[in-house]
Amino acid sequence: MRFLKILAWAVLMAPSVPVYGGAKETAARAAYEEATTAYNLAHFEEAAQQYEAAYKLVHDPNMLFNIAQSFRLAGKLEQALPIFRSFLREAPAESPNRPLAERFVEELKRKIEENKAAAALPARPPAEAKPAVEPAPAPAPVAVPAHGTKPGQFVVSDSLIVTDTITGLVWQRDGSGTRTGCSGSGNLTCTWAEAKAYCASLTLGGLTGWRLPGRTELLTILDRTKRGPAIDQTAFPSTPSDWFWTSSPLAGSSSLAWSVNFNFGYTSYLDVSGAIYVRCVR
Repeated sequence: MRFLKILAWAVLMAPSVPVYGGAKETAARAAYEEATTAYNLAHFEEAAQQYEAAYKLVHDPNMLFNIAQSFRLAGKLEQALPIFRSFLREAPAESPNRPLAERFVEELKRKIEENKAAAALPARPPAEAKPAVEPAPAPAPVAVPAHGTKPGQFVVSDSLIVTDTITGLVWQRDGSGTRTGCSGSGNLTCTWAEAKAYCASLTLGGLTGWRLPGRTELLTILDRTKRGPAIDQTAFPSTPSDWFWTSSPLAGSSSLAWSVNFNFGYTSYLDVSGAIYVRCVR
């Protein structure tokens, strides 16, 4: 599956990642982890550098999306634009991040032209100084599990349900079966609205009251010591190494919502019209 598609944070399914020797894979994973930490701290240029280092080791085209998005958020528009274009050339046609990348390309082209036009205008006299306004504090990064899940954390009560003994949450065990009412390929994947409706109507193991998990909730079953998939496969067999919806929308957006990637284990936001996997909780 795809290596890393984080940060502009949108995707569906991912191509397979080649298997590399231990040293190369370890180095790529280390670079990715450093990039993710830098990104969560809003050190976007540093994140871009680390994502580039990982891409050189694992030439997954989806990594280009991470690099471009980091440059975009760092304000390096002219660096971000050609990398988004490279992503669109190299990524598979079904990549869920394509619509977002296409949108960013148009946005960056417009902003770069606007910046050039503004630079060509005669300089204006300095504006009257205004009292400084203290900036609002940056939001704290979401707590992402730094390590793996713990032995005995999950109890499989039957073939359908898994209980997390640490959080008390009860999870749908199956992560890849048919999702009634969903429009993705084979009814296996859902748009964000379909995912929420599917969970709300679910009856499983005689239990109702299911819902789509929040981002921090879904991260509690992620095991970042594993990959492909990054989860306890005894408790959650047949989990696709792919993206899963959360109920958490991206702040200030009606078209993007957070998701968690269970290939290498990271979080990103996706276009709500895309179809990805869903696992319900109660």
